[in-house]
Amino acid sequence: MSCSRDKGRGAAVMYAFGRFLSMVADISVDHEEVRLSRVVCAVNCSVVVIRTRLGRRFRAALFSVALIYFRA
Repeated sequence: MSCSRDKGRGAAVMYAFGRFLSMVADISVDHEEVRLSRVVCAVNCSVVVIRTRLGRRFRAALFSVALIYFRA
């Protein structure tokens, strides 16, 4: 992503429950409308026992970001 006045990237890193979690979001502003272009989520999940639970955790994290985005 090129650096410009109307585009940006935000990143967050968290350590919780013995795991690292991170998210990076690409955003753009067009005529005072903020758009979320892309979100990348990464989790250091160690050994996965139940794969469906892992997918649920990713979806829950992305849903939380969406809630924050649309409330702002």
